[in-house]
Amino acid sequence: MKILAFLHSFEPGGVERVALRLAEHWQKNGLDAPVFMGRPDGAGRIKEAKRLRLIYPVKPPLSPAMLETLWMIATLPGVIRRERPDVLFCAGNSYSVVAVAMKLLLGSDCPPIVAKISNDLERRDLPRPARWLYHLWLRIQAPFLDHIVAMEESMKPEIAKRLGVSDDQIAVIPDPAISKTDIEQLAEFRKNLAHERNGRAFVAIGRLTICGRPKKRKRYLRGLTRSRMLPSVRPLDAVMMTAGPYGSSRTGTTSP
Repeated sequence: MKILAFLHSFEPGGVERVALRLAEHWQKNGLDAPVFMGRPDGAGRIKEAKRLRLIYPVKPPLSPAMLETLWMIATLPGVIRRERPDVLFCAGNSYSVVAVAMKLLLGSDCPPIVAKISNDLERRDLPRPARWLYHLWLRIQAPFLDHIVAMEESMKPEIAKRLGVSDDQIAVIPDPAISKTDIEQLAEFRKNLAHERNGRAFVAIGRLTICGRPKKRKRYLRGLTRSRMLPSVRPLDAVMMTAGPYGSSRTGTTSP
């Protein structure tokens, strides 16, 4: 089986990191899992990418970064016709417009599309009219997607409601944003520092983007420091550092 994923670039992002790690996992398990990259730019190239078959379009005279979605829609059909994949993997919500375009442009030549839901679908951060339009877009795209992937079991009711799909169209694949190797390295690092401080510190790092705005940073910090599930780790410091097009910030709180 051949699964073709498509990404704009190696710019740092959870969607891109997860897609590359999934492709590497599929390849390890004997599948052909090429990844079409709209451009080779970006500082988020993880080690898994070195082991993958990456496909690039002919380099245009000007960088397509400002029009990356249109560039992907223009170049991906040729790759699909040439590679003839059994499945087209849509890595996240922001790529769904490309997936829909492939179904419209290629018709019966487009392989089944498996789309991963990477963000909140309620979008309570949006004004009511914009939220209504977004929910309408979810309903419009749903018939073009053959199968949906949720990152957690708890996401399934929201996906079924907003996309109007049946439960058997939704599969759950835990989010591999952090690899086993990453976890082991972090655990070793923590073990080496355990004797240097009392209590426990938590640091969360994230980007402030349109999709990131719904994430309740201060609520997370308050809940963490007030948690009764962590009575043995007092004192507890929690710091969240964020950066992105909406600015940078450092939010922190300390429990006694």
